Amino acid sequence: MSIKFDITDECKNDLKADPLLGKCLHKNYIAPIQSGKSVAELRGRFKPSWEVRVEGSMRDLFVQQARDRNLHHYHIGYRFYKSSSDQTYPGDVSDGIVHILVTTNQQTNETVHKLIKVCPHHNPFKLPIDRLVG
Repeated sequence: MSIKFDITDECKNDLKADPLLGKCLHKNYIAPIQSGKSVAELRGRFKPSWEVRVEGSMRDLFVQQARDRNLHHYHIGYRFYKSSSDQTYPGDVSDGIVHILVTTNQQTNETVHKLIKVCPHHNPFKLPIDRLVG
């Protein structure tokens, strides 16, 4: 199965605002996948975003949208990685994350990772709900 990348214009703007985000994204996520690694082999944690532990009035809407659209997030190692004790979703964590819509075409056996937002922080309420429901 091959993985292709699609980067939204909004995500490109996120990367322009902080060039270090782009360097970390490429080094720790895009380049390893392009060289043949699976998301399970990456250093950072790759996790379904509907599995976030958030509270608040937007939680149900976000969880539904994230599950329906197969939204994930990956810790890109912004500035540095630190260990995590999550046994369900292994991998190191970082403040910087990328939000990804994952789609798979069963006929072509191709998966597309559509990068919709890159953040220099890991805050569940900064999740790109506006980029999901728009």
